[in-house]
Amino acid sequence: MDTGLAAHLLGTSPTRLAEPTSVATGPLMETFVVNEIVRQASFLQDTEGLTLFHYRAHTGSEVDVIAEADDGRVVGIEVKAGATVHGRDFSHLEAVRDRVDHLRDLRFLRGIVLYTGASRLSFGDRLDAAPISSLWTAGGS
Repeated sequence: MDTGLAAHLLGTSPTRLAEPTSVATGPLMETFVVNEIVRQASFLQDTEGLTLFHYRAHTGSEVDVIAEADDGRVVGIEVKAGATVHGRDFSHLEAVRDRVDHLRDLRFLRGIVLYTGASRLSFGDRLDAAPISSLWTAGGS
């Protein structure tokens, strides 16, 4: 849970984590962001009945966080430790969106890829990329 401690125990440094070939960057970034989402979601549990899930289908499709409100609203969130986003980065979110769209009691609102870039980008039907920093800025995703 403590990504700083994990990085230390792995013997890695901020400089090393910034290298594109660092194998620790992705898992540490994902853990850090998911922990922050869990922390922030705890403020909405009473008012929205928000529940968080990790999604993995039998096909291998996986989404880091699925947030579901009591009224059936669903948001999918993927974390990417890269500064660029491509359409293929949304394939698992698209699969969840398409699956939820066929259910009567759920409503897919948005699929978001959080990444280390600086711009918010649209990738089509209810799919966006947003900077990880938007978790802490006013008007974030």
